[in-house]
Amino acid sequence: MILANKFKRFNKTNEEIIVKSENVEGLSSLLSNKVSVVTGKQLSTNDFTNTDKSNVSANTSARHTHSNKGIIDEITQAFINNWTAAYTHISDTVKHITAAERTKWNGAATSQHTHSNKSVLDGITSTLVSNWNSAYTHISDAIKHITATERTNWNSAKSKADAALPASSYTAADILKKLLTVDGSGSKLDADLLDGKEATNFASSTHTHTVSSIGAANAKHNHSTLDIVRYGNENWAGNIGSTNRGMINTARSPKSAFLPANCITVEYSSDAGKTWEDYGLSEAQKRGLFALTCDNGVWLSKSSPVSTNDCVRITIEPLDRYVSFDQLYIWFSTGSHACTLDLERSTIGAKDTFSFIRKDVPLGGWSGPNVINFPYGTFGGGVSQTGNNYKYRMTFRTTKLGNSTTQSPTINDIRFYGDNAWAIPNDMVKGDYPFFWDRDMNVNFSKQLKEQGKRVYSDNNKPTPAAIGAATAEQGIKADAALPKSGGTMTGFITLHAAPTANMHPATKKYVDDKMIAAGNGDMTKAVYDANGDGVVDKAETVPWSGVTGKPNTFPPSTHKHTKSEITDFPVSLKNPAALAISLNGTSQGAYDGSVAKSVNITPAGIGALGRTEKAADSSKLAGLTPVVDNPGPSNRNTWYFPFTGTNNKDGTRKYYAALYADHATTSGRANNLSMGLNGSDLWVYYS
Repeated sequence: MILANKFKRFNKTNEEIIVKSENVEGLSSLLSNKVSVVTGKQLSTNDFTNTDKSNVSANTSARHTHSNKGIIDEITQAFINNWTAAYTHISDTVKHITAAERTKWNGAATSQHTHSNKSVLDGITSTLVSNWNSAYTHISDAIKHITATERTNWNSAKSKADAALPASSYTAADILKKLLTVDGSGSKLDADLLDGKEATNFASSTHTHTVSSIGAANAKHNHSTLDIVRYGNENWAGNIGSTNRGMINTARSPKSAFLPANCITVEYSSDAGKTWEDYGLSEAQKRGLFALTCDNGVWLSKSSPVSTNDCVRITIEPLDRYVSFDQLYIWFSTGSHACTLDLERSTIGAKDTFSFIRKDVPLGGWSGPNVINFPYGTFGGGVSQTGNNYKYRMTFRTTKLGNSTTQSPTINDIRFYGDNAWAIPNDMVKGDYPFFWDRDMNVNFSKQLKEQGKRVYSDNNKPTPAAIGAATAEQGIKADAALPKSGGTMTGFITLHAAPTANMHPATKKYVDDKMIAAGNGDMTKAVYDANGDGVVDKAETVPWSGVTGKPNTFPPSTHKHTKSEITDFPVSLKNPAALAISLNGTSQGAYDGSVAKSVNITPAGIGALGRTEKAADSSKLAGLTPVVDNPGPSNRNTWYFPFTGTNNKDGTRKYYAALYADHATTSGRANNLSMGLNGSDLWVYYS
């Protein structure tokens, strides 16, 4: 049982331990040596008293740890004594000052003086100063200070609030319970009925109606002309309805017709409108957008493929007119894409500050018209009319790509419509006509009238001769009486001014005949004096040399040249007047003048040189250099070297000539292994 008790901590039952202990060999002998257990002690020796047990229990209860144990371990009795002395020092009634305070007070003693209010100053104590500092701190904090009356009122309010019914007692259920006690007809608290009717008598917040139940027409229906009427008391005050403008010429005219190029700005963006640049249109292309011709296309995408980042912005400015706008007409081609328009305008007071009047307006057409209505506004005005609308800006965008990304949406024609035209640049803007008339039906055109591209004139608008390139009546009369430059027959005689004095002056036949007769030459005709037709007077061809009078005795030649082909006896060869003398090594080989071929054979011997197989006979063959012979030893082989201080084409400092000889006459004794080396200014040639 003792063994079993000790093993209970391992979660084993008494029975399990007893079974196992029976199988342990020698267990009985071991148990006989155990110490007898004394109740309350259970130690091997009987030396643990109740006092010891009590002390151990007390120590266990007081056991603890310190996080700053290392610091505590450093505390000594000397430290405690010092701290005690310091505490005693700071706890006495003596006031302690700093070195700086001592210096200041010593200075004050030096500069001591008296005060007329000394008795008041003497009454200032440390306690008063502390109180004053405390009061200053109190009034300087963020806490609001109240009067005694306010405190009383607030306390009274608190008391009433505390006595009131708590909010927890007013739940929805509590309130409903109390309301139900008075609910009923006439109580104005009838929560179940509305005007005495149940909720089922009313439609829910989400419901539908049939077309017939609300007396409406179907989405698709027709009206006859007589069905489209207005009420008898309805009228348009100050402007004209858009459906009526087609019948009134002054209202149907586009008020933006024929805008000049300097009033139109066309910009292009390839980054969805983040940055803009000039589109690059000519002045004629800009004017074409507002000229009512519908033949001027501006692409939204300047390059292929079409992109939703490409935009076109067109701004117009009223520099030449003052009119009103409330409707926009655009002839547009979307292609296969989806496009929108943003419409903005500014005021005279802020000409470059725009605000939207229509945004994301869908556009259509392949190509086709788009009519966009917007709130009435002016287009121009005086400087003082700062609230008048001024610039209008249209931004065209491709919002969704279609199936053809190579075909760009296009703007063809733009027209702004309105009712008023206070200042107009042309009659088209005023009355829908390029002309105007008076009550007598006289029609006037402000510009040229053209038919099939040609200008048309009327009795009241005749062209000047200069305008049509014609001569005046006076010029015609003179022209009719004039002799054509190409020649013609005079109908009357002409009298020359005088006898000719220059080569191109005209002369009469009689004048010429008289001159010929006076010269005594008779009839000077070509048939008589140049019968053979060679352009030379025939008699001159047969005049003998002796018949030539006044000729000089000699004819000195003039400076001139002849080509070789012009010389009939040119020799086959010509001698050189300065003959060439040829010498080889001082021996003349004769002269050469070019008259005959000459051959000179140049040999090494002829110029005093060694042949390819010849050897130098003595040192004189080596340009005067004296060789130094070195006999290195028993092999009796000689090494010759030749020092020479000249220009060396290889290393820039020296040039060497060397030759080797062997004393042995036999082939086996001759040198066959050669090498060279440089020692200072000497070139050494080694052999073996």
